[in-house]
Parts: sequence; structure tokens; C-alpha cells
Amino acid sequence: MQDCVSGREVLLVEDEKITPLTEGTVNCSIAWALGPDGTPLVPIETKKTQSTMQAMKLADPISAISSAGYLDMPRLVEWVNQNRPDPNDPANSTTLHHVKNSMREIQWCKRHARALGEAVKKFFEPRRPLRPERRERKAVTAPNLTSTDVKILVNVISATHLPVRKEIKTLSEDFTYLRPFVEVSFRDARRSTTAAASYSPTWNEEVSIPFTAPNNDYSPSNLQTIDDILYFNVFDQVQVDLVEDDRDRSTVVHHRLERRWLGSIKIPFSTIYFNSKIEGVFRINAPPVMLGYRSSRELERKTTGLPEILNQEEQAALEKEGSFLSLFATIEPPLAPAEPIKEQFESREDPALIRYAQDWQSSLEKSFPKRSFVSVVVDIQGQSVFVSRYVKKIAPPQELLAGEGDFSKFERVARFVANIPFVSDNLAFPGVCDIWSTCDQFMTMLAGDEEEHAVLLCNYFLHMGLHTYLLMGRAIPEGDTAYVLAFEDEEPKIWNPFTGVSYKVSDPFCPLLSVGCLIDGSNVYANVQAYDEPYRVDFDVKNSSKWKPFFSSKFPYPSAGLASVQPAALEYEETSEDKRLEIQERIEKKIRDKLMEWRPRYVTRWNRHCQIKFRELLPKLETSRTSSNNQKHQEYLKTLLDQHQVCGFPLNMPLTTMQALLDEVHSTGVHLTPGE
Repeated sequence: MQDCVSGREVLLVEDEKITPLTEGTVNCSIAWALGPDGTPLVPIETKKTQSTMQAMKLADPISAISSAGYLDMPRLVEWVNQNRPDPNDPANSTTLHHVKNSMREIQWCKRHARALGEAVKKFFEPRRPLRPERRERKAVTAPNLTSTDVKILVNVISATHLPVRKEIKTLSEDFTYLRPFVEVSFRDARRSTTAAASYSPTWNEEVSIPFTAPNNDYSPSNLQTIDDILYFNVFDQVQVDLVEDDRDRSTVVHHRLERRWLGSIKIPFSTIYFNSKIEGVFRINAPPVMLGYRSSRELERKTTGLPEILNQEEQAALEKEGSFLSLFATIEPPLAPAEPIKEQFESREDPALIRYAQDWQSSLEKSFPKRSFVSVVVDIQGQSVFVSRYVKKIAPPQELLAGEGDFSKFERVARFVANIPFVSDNLAFPGVCDIWSTCDQFMTMLAGDEEEHAVLLCNYFLHMGLHTYLLMGRAIPEGDTAYVLAFEDEEPKIWNPFTGVSYKVSDPFCPLLSVGCLIDGSNVYANVQAYDEPYRVDFDVKNSSKWKPFFSSKFPYPSAGLASVQPAALEYEETSEDKRLEIQERIEKKIRDKLMEWRPRYVTRWNRHCQIKFRELLPKLETSRTSSNNQKHQEYLKTLLDQHQVCGFPLNMPLTTMQALLDEVHSTGVHLTPGE
């Protein structure tokens, strides 16, 4: 409705009373609103013959459909559609507002009915405190973080078959033979669990370690260059009686708690960062000989009489199993990872092969998004190369093939590869994609990541006559990684190229969780089976229903073949004895100086005779594994052990930098031992 008023104002004076009068013209216009279909919302014309009650029903919904009908939304909507009440009439505002809000609620309920049902179902689900479910977390970007916000959360769950103290002869029920606890250390921060009372303890304890990025920069480009390591050290808490006079034992209690290192697990921070979390059962890296301790498996066998049943090879296999630690680690809040590089690199391959490789790999990743598939990689020159060109027979050092000791020639070769230092591509080539180096480039740099170690070991095994594949998959704690699959006497074995340890496909402690594809020198075979766990995978690549080959009738093998990018042979240079002695003396001096620096409260005295004895023993440990040889080593130190109270262990690790070696020694807590 529009109004227009025009005119003039006149004042009348009567008996000193002023009355204002207005005269003029008033113009009005009336318009009705339009419905969704363009129909004017004009009230229906009522007949003059309608009764008063009928008129009220047309104007009032309660009179027309009763109060119960007013609450029945379908009936009320039907009445509104039939009578078309004027939306501009204030008398209809309450009814129309009620209809509008009710329709909104109905539409909202329809959209959220499923979510509400799931929420109600989850609310009434039984709680399972012993089996909690972890929720997915959203990654946090750098601008939303401060140095006090980020921490590393670790849940130490349990351990199995830790070594026991040597004075224990049988496994009794009093559980006094071991008091293990786990210390988690990162940089200068240390957190420990409580001490348990078993050689297979259960802790289920959570520890939190603060984390600060260098320069408080939490951007992915800075986080992926961090080379710090998270250490999990297992200790035995030993109570030492300090009462010297036996006459005072009834009235004097004087004890000291010492910690003795049993083994460790090292996980780089970059592994946790790129995988968001790590969880599983990890093998504890423990030395073959520990003074004052013996294998709990050996004690179990002697208690149950198993040595009379098992042959020497089976006993050695049991001793090889070692100890394991179950744990979970993550970063809270989760940090945003770096975006993968999707640039198109130059290629030495046929463009048709590159296009087919992209289609082949993308189709597999859509069907199996959690599996690792590789067809084309980037070399050190930044060019795309078909991955089979990296697989070729290469001879290992002849000294490894003719060596002596408890280890087979395959184990010696695997140990040789495992001792080459590991350096992630994110540290060697920050901001660049995953780079694959050839074996000669790898040996020149003497450092590489998963692919370089696996390719070198695979090529060595091929030269040694094993039917071998390069295996791409997912493992703990590495995430996407490369292993080696080798067939010994037609039995498949999975080799970890970073530790030199082999596993049967049925081994429950194998760190490989998923098999993505197998690579040899002429083809790539993608795992298209329903399962990808190693113990459920059929490794017969000739079965096309379970393995999808890259080269097939659809895309045949190139007529010109695939020339390898590997060299014809590797040249090995023997380290001079003078150089070895120089490095040895430098390491010993640095460790002695640091130990005295780490023990400011105690006087540190060095026993030269013990030092010579241990130095002579170390090379012998390289070739021994069985308990019989370990017993010989103990007898070799018998004179020393009778004269001194000794508790120690050897350490073995690749030499990268002096600081890395010192960090390893410091993490064992050997400097915390009191006394001289």
C-alpha cells in the first residue's frame, strides 16, 4: 500500500483557542503479494450468503480444524493452501510463522535424520575401556601453533622376552628376576614408565614430550628437514645393597637403585611426522652379549627341556627372535604434512610408456588406495626412469661370500648393506621429490634411504643366484618403504635392508604390513589380490588374476629392451689399517671426554686392562650369534669378571657423524652409573 498526502495547514482561532486544520488530497494504492507460481495472494471472495461461522472458519484455522488439527502440520498446511490467508494481515502472522518454522524443522530433520540416528546409536553403544577407538584428527597449520602447543605423545604398551639376570636359574613365580622400565627421550627431554616385574611386562602408560620446531617455524618445509631421533630405551632397575657390615643388616637398610641398559628402539621424528602416527610391535635392538644377563628364551627352553628336542639350527633360530616392544606414538596436534610434488619431469623413456604408466598406476591407486605402487621414478638428474632399470645383478665384495662364522653368506651381505648409513631424501634433498640413486652413486655418497638400500641388496642377491624381487609396500615404522623378497629353496623370505634381518612370510613380528607391488629387471607386478598382508599373499606373479603386470598384451615389452641404469660392476676399496686406527682412537678419546663431562659428580677412572680385553672381543662378536659362542666370550672375560663387578654391553651402529655416536651412547644412560 502506498500513500501520498499533499495540502496546506490552516489555523482557526475561536475564543483564543487555536485549532489546526489540514486540507488537501490523499492518494492510496493497494497491491497483493504473489505466490511461488505467480498467483496473487488475494483472499477468496466470500459469498454474501455465508454464515458467520463459515466466515470464521475461513479466517481462523482453530475454528476450521480445531486445536488438535492446528498441531497436525499436514492438516494445517492443507488449510493454508485451500484458504490462502493474507500474509499482510497481522491476524495471520502467527499461523503463517508457525507453518514456516515447522516446515524448516521438517526439512532439517530429513537432512540430518541419518546423522542423528548414528549419534543416538553411538550414544547407547556399550563402552569398552579396554579397547578404545582412536578418532581421526585434523592437521593444524603453522600459523595456528605456538611452541607450547605441540607435544609428542607416546603410549608404551608392553614388551616380550626381555633378557633376565644371570643369577636367576629358573623362572619362578616371585618375579624378582627383572624390573624393566622404558625411558623415552627426545633431544634433552626424558620421560619414563614405572618399573614392572616380569621379563614380558605390561605397562600401558602414556608419556608426553614437548616439541619445539627450529626457529618456531612449523611450516612443512622446515619440519621435513628435522633429523632428531626419538629413543625408546629399555632398562632394568637393580637394587644394590650398600650395607658393608653384616652385623648391621638387622638394623640398617642402605640401598641404591641402578639402571642397566637392555636395548633400544630408534624412530626418526620425520617418520612420525610423515605418517601422522606409528603403532605396532617393534624389535628391540639389543647386543648379542650382555654381561650379567641371559636370554629368557634360553632359560625357558632349559626349564621345559626343549634343548633335547630342538636341533642346533632350530635353537639358533629361537635365539635370533629377540625381544619386542609394543608402542604407539603420535604428534599432538597433528602437523600438516608437505604437499606431494606433482610436477612433470623430463624423461628418457618413450612418451607412450610414461602415459601408460600414469594411467596404469592411477587406476590401481583408485582400486587399492592404501597400497604402494611404483612404476616410474626420478633419478638424481631429475629425469623420469622406469623402475625396472634399477634391478640388475651386481657382485658384492668377495670377502662377504667367503667369510666364516655363524652367519650365512646372505646374512653377511645383508648386514653389509644395513651398515651403510641411512639418510632420508627429505634431509639430503629438502623440498624435492623422492630421488632414486644408482648403486654406484649410493656407494659414493655412502648414504641413502629405503630405495637405495633395498635396490643394492636385491642386486646382490640376484648375483648370488637367488630368485629376488624388489618389494614396495608399507611397514612399521617406515610407512611407504622398499623391502626385498628372495626365494631360498622355493621358500619366500622378506628381508629388511635397514636391519639385515630376514622374516618368513608367516612371521607375526615381520614389520612389513602391506605388499603393494614386486619389481624385477623386466617388469612390475601389482598386487590385485583381496589381501595385502604378507602371510595372506600368494607370491606367484604368473597368476594374472592375483598380479597385474605392467607389460602385457595391452602394452607389450619394448622390442629394444630396457637398458639398466646400473653400472657393470662396483669397485670396492679396502680401508687402510692406519685409517681405521685413527678413527678408532678419535672415537675412544671423544667418548672418554664426554663420559667425564656427563658425570661431574663422580670421579671416572679408566681401566686399561679392561679396555684391551674388550677391544679384542669386539671383532669376534661380528661373526657370532649362538649361545655357545656367547658362552665362550663370557669365559674369555672370566678373569676380568672375577676381579671386578662388571655390567656392560657392546654397541653397533653405522658411523655417520661423531654427534650421532655420542647421542647413541648418551641415550643408554651409562654415564648415570654411580661410583668410579
